Amino acid sequence: MANCFDATARTPWNNVIFPGNYVTRLNSYRNQGVNSVPGVQYFSLVGALVVLPVENTYADVLNASGELPAGTYDLKILSPDLGPSPKPLANRPFLVPDGAYIYRSAVNVMNMVGVTEDNSNTITADGISDGAVLTSTANGTFNECGNWTDYDPGTTPVKTSGATAVTVTTNKALKPVNFVSGGSGSALADPDAGQSAILVEVCYWLNDVAPDADSVNLPFPLEAGATQIG
Repeated sequence: MANCFDATARTPWNNVIFPGNYVTRLNSYRNQGVNSVPGVQYFSLVGALVVLPVENTYADVLNASGELPAGTYDLKILSPDLGPSPKPLANRPFLVPDGAYIYRSAVNVMNMVGVTEDNSNTITADGISDGAVLTSTANGTFNECGNWTDYDPGTTPVKTSGATAVTVTTNKALKPVNFVSGGSGSALADPDAGQSAILVEVCYWLNDVAPDADSVNLPFPLEAGATQIG
C-alpha cells in the first residue's frame, strides 16, 4: 500500500497539537503544527541568519570590515543545541513544504544596523511570493518590532509547488552592534561580544490528510462462531 510520507512536511503528522495544548510557541525545528481548524494544520517556521557569534554560526558572513555585505543569504532553522558546531542536532535548512499555503511572513533583526545611516536599507524575506520587507529608519536603525505582511483570511494564497527554500536579501551592507544597559540608558558595547542575527518567520497551512481508523470507533471483529448481540 502506498504511503503519504513527506519528510519536509512531516506527514503523516507526528508532531501536531490541539488548541487545548497550545501553551507555547510552535517548535520550528520539529515542524510542529496546530490543528486549530478541522481539516487544516497551521505552521509557523522561524529561521535565522546568525551573524554573531562567528564561532557558533554555520558560516562567517562578515567581510574584513566587520560588515554583512548586500546580498542574498540562506537561512537556517536553528538547533535547540546552543553550543558550537558540530552540534549533535544540526541546524536545518529553512524549507516550506510542497502544497503549503503561505499566508504571512515577517522580518526582524537583532542587533543589526545599516552601514548607510538613512532610511534606504531594506531586508526582504525572499524565495516566497510577496515576502515581508523591513526598512530602516532615518538613522539606519530598524524598528524593534520588525515588519510583516498582513494576514487576509478572505484570500486564499497560492500554494507552493515543491519544497521552497526561504532566503533573506539585504540591499545594502549592515553591521552588527551590541546594546548594553547603562546607568542612564543604553550604550554601545563591543559588537564582537554579542549576538546579532536576521530573523524571518513564514506562516502557512497545509490540508490535513483523510481520516484513518483512529478517527472513528470501528467495532471489533467477531471470532468465528461467535454471535453478535444487539
